[in-house]
Amino acid sequence: MSREDYVEQFGSEGAELIMWLVMRAAMNADVNLIHKHYHAPASMTGAGMVVLENAA
Repeated sequence: MSREDYVEQFGSEGAELIMWLVMRAAMNADVNLIHKHYHAPASMTGAGMVVLENAA
């Protein structure tokens, strides 16, 4: 998909999705999930976090 496709499908937050995909692609195929968290306050904006490390 192009950047324009991501923006069309996911809005301006499509750029953030690209960053998450690049980050994951830079890691090994096997990773350990250290921590994950998602918070959706009363507003419509959610916030997510994931901490991964390359598996040994």
